This record gives sequence, C-alpha cells and structure tokens, in this order.
Amino acid sequence: MFISMIVNLLNFKLILPFFYFLRNVTDLKIRLEKLFGLPHNKMRLYYVDQTYKDQMGPEEMKYPNKQLYSYNIAVGDEIIIEQKK
Repeated sequence: MFISMIVNLLNFKLILPFFYFLRNVTDLKIRLEKLFGLPHNKMRLYYVDQTYKDQMGPEEMKYPNKQLYSYNIAVGDEIIIEQKK
C-alpha cells in the first residue's frame, strides 16, 4: 500500500511512491539517500502540508526517530530536501 509524495530537490520536483514500511524520519532519509546519492547525514528534510502551507509553511523534520505517521502525510504533500553545508 502506498501513496505518492512530491520530493523537491534543488528546485526539481519528483513524484515518488511513498511506502508505508518507512517508519521514521531516519528510514525516509536512508531511502532518499539511495535515490539521490546525497548522504542522509548531509540532508535536511522539510514537510509541507498542502492544507496548511499558507498558514504554517514548511516544517523541518529534525527529529530522526519521529514516526512518519505523525505527520499525517497525504497525497499532494511535499518533502523538501536541502543539503547541509
């Protein structure tokens, strides 16, 4: 079972399947590392909820053990990847 998620990396948007077996932020970073070649310890992730993006803006996904279900990710939401300097 999966939904799609939009990943915004360096202003390129990709629509990827979002698999529910990814349990936490670290799992997601490791998966994205395999797709994009950017080391997971050198990336910052931001979650953009399309429903509240005008009121709240992007939320940094800075807690590595936070469960992904707690973000209530839905179709159309975005994950922004930023490279740490």
